[in-house]
Amino acid sequence: MVITIIFQAALWIWFLGCVITYRAGKHLLVEGMGIKSAEFLMLCFYSAALVSYYLIHPVGKWILLGVLILWFVVQFFCHWRYTIFGASQRKLKGYNDCFRGTVRIWPASEKRLIPDLYHCILHLLILLNILFLCLLGFWDSTMPRYRYTLEESHQVAGRQGVCAEDGYYWVSGSATLTKYDSHWNVVAENNDPLKGYEWKVNHIGDIAVYQNDLYLGVELFIEGEAENIQIAVYDGDSLERKFLFPLHTESGQTECSGIAVDPENRIVYLSSWADDVSGSFLYMYDLDTGEYKGTLPMDPAPRSIQGVAYHDGKLYVTCDDGEADNDEPDNLYRLDIAKDFSTAAVVKERSFTDVKEQGEAEGLCFDENTAQFLILYNRGAVIEDGRIAGFREGYTEEIHEVFVYDIK
Repeated sequence: MVITIIFQAALWIWFLGCVITYRAGKHLLVEGMGIKSAEFLMLCFYSAALVSYYLIHPVGKWILLGVLILWFVVQFFCHWRYTIFGASQRKLKGYNDCFRGTVRIWPASEKRLIPDLYHCILHLLILLNILFLCLLGFWDSTMPRYRYTLEESHQVAGRQGVCAEDGYYWVSGSATLTKYDSHWNVVAENNDPLKGYEWKVNHIGDIAVYQNDLYLGVELFIEGEAENIQIAVYDGDSLERKFLFPLHTESGQTECSGIAVDPENRIVYLSSWADDVSGSFLYMYDLDTGEYKGTLPMDPAPRSIQGVAYHDGKLYVTCDDGEADNDEPDNLYRLDIAKDFSTAAVVKERSFTDVKEQGEAEGLCFDENTAQFLILYNRGAVIEDGRIAGFREGYTEEIHEVFVYDIK
């Protein structure tokens, strides 16, 4: 990214010499053509494309690439090959006056222009910008960010979510909370964390942890439909509830499958498992005040989101979008968030082809201490409308496992 910015700035500054005159002492380096020239118009196009690159994600990258390619093609035909048949030497001289290139008259069959050093460098900078935009600008928006190597798995007591901080792990069941140490030994349990709510709730989704506070999205979930959605904060040691965030009832959220904390931008994100319009957005709340901050549209919106996590400037969601009956894996998606939080471009990060047996992907997290990725995966149960409706052949209960991946 830094290299890209450097080359973008170098190209802008260098081409400015086609508009204003550059001198080194008494020596004329390049004579600018002023703001009424075609060069100034091209500089405006490039400037606008740069603005779109940084503000309109991901469309701005395509706009900038289009402008650069057009600019390079025009420069090539202006300065490297004169293609108008039957062009006279006078026309060549007039063209030189316009573009300030050094003209060398070749035989009539070739009719070529050789640009000066200034334009040679300009062409090189345009080409480098195209190259680095394709390598860095499009690579990061279309390719996985990490390589994932499965290291180990651990059977756990909950089927919904997982989070990690400072050598500890927390796992949520639909109505349980369990804390583990670094060796996955149980150090605390709460088998009735949903007691004492004013609004009736019976379901916890994926969870998050920040500074030893657990963030839960809780709801009343019955046969695929949810109500009474609330954000609850629990103590990471006692696993007891500390306080509730006031939920914005007009947000349009109809289900809460997961929650993530972005400490950099002080945002709490809620995801929705529902396959209606509600599932096309993430819902944002202020981490410090609990104030509702609006929705984050996903483009294109994945379906059946089971969990959400924040890591190093990106959001990641797991989706139960594979058919376990056909041995199809569920998937992980990366969300590249626009700087103004107007949208999040969705990129497929990986498929979970390496789990023990296909089933249902659930919550996820990144362990910042160990540089590892964790996902909770269920197998053995038949799931209908988000609930267990029976067991697969060879199973008498559902197995919950956390798979741990090294990421590079």
